[in-house]
Amino acid sequence: MMRPLFAAMLALPLLGNADPDLAGIRGVIDTFRVAIIAKDKAALERLPATDTISFIASIDPPTLARLRQRRPDAKRIFPSSYAEFVKGVVTDPTRQEEKFSNIRIHSDWAVATVWFDYSFLENGKVSNWGHESWGLVRTDDGWRISSIIYSIALPAPAKQ
Repeated sequence: MMRPLFAAMLALPLLGNADPDLAGIRGVIDTFRVAIIAKDKAALERLPATDTISFIASIDPPTLARLRQRRPDAKRIFPSSYAEFVKGVVTDPTRQEEKFSNIRIHSDWAVATVWFDYSFLENGKVSNWGHESWGLVRTDDGWRISSIIYSIALPAPAKQ
């Protein structure tokens, strides 16, 4: 009689590794992508878990070196806020899109980390690219973003 119960107890940890709502996590990614294209402020504002989430970029070394040629005091860390990002997206008249590739998701049923390569396009041209990592938490309303950190690489200036 103890054997089936013992076997069931051993299987419980394996059940926790089953699909931790990957479709829900991918839904957050897709909502973010589509909302940028549509300049949908309401959709972007529904994605964070709280009113203030970490939203920080680090400029890659080659880009930082170029920036410091013009502005020696340029900082590597580019602090911003998600609210400023949303405002910039919805008020900028250019057509914008963020493309994701090499998406990797690690999750249990409560938290998730999403890591991907990104390229940000303005009017169809890449304006910057890098790596991006999101922390997500599962709420009663589904998955929400708790942090966004990313690197920024800018294209080299055109030679004249």
